[in-house]
Amino acid sequence: MTHLREALRVFAERMEEELKKNEHRGGWKNQNPETMMAKLWDELYDLDDQVEGYLDGKGDREQILKEAVDVANYAMFVADICLASMGKPE
Repeated sequence: MTHLREALRVFAERMEEELKKNEHRGGWKNQNPETMMAKLWDELYDLDDQVEGYLDGKGDREQILKEAVDVANYAMFVADICLASMGKPE
């Protein structure tokens, strides 16, 4: 098994925690990529706001991490939906 860098392992664990926390929403498999891309952009703007706060000296470490995890999860949703529709293995 490939050894994960510590930063990646921590980040991936946070991604999984967010996915578990939101399982009641029914998942992303039946969504379309356009909807998921719109949500990805929304999350990216949220992350940008948090980074701007950091640059202004008002950053919140936990919020930056949360928004970065949300961006990563939505990017994964888009990739998974597109790859599945292209017949690629999951």
